[in-house]
Amino acid sequence: MSEGVMPWKTAALGTAEKHVVGAHTARHRSDTLSTSERQMLEWLAGGLTNAQIGERMCRSEKTVRNRLTRLYVKLPAANRAEAVGVYLRRYCNAGVEDRDSHPSE
Repeated sequence: MSEGVMPWKTAALGTAEKHVVGAHTARHRSDTLSTSERQMLEWLAGGLTNAQIGERMCRSEKTVRNRLTRLYVKLPAANRAEAVGVYLRRYCNAGVEDRDSHPSE
């Protein structure tokens, strides 16, 4: 054993590192959003706070904050406004270009 290294600390760091790497790759496996994630984004777009979203979901504000953080990674987005923008462009505007390119007479 190397001098100055505590075995419990090395083991704990190794476990944490595996957890983070596993979580990172799992986040990027799915490009689809769950119903709950879509609902949260709808509420974000409507201007609701984390506390208000938590009330509607029957979850704590901290749980909402944690879920939003994971959602930002999944989209990817840096913040609430960007997450809403990505959501609206990617999931809500399907076919808009087709309608706009053929104006009604």
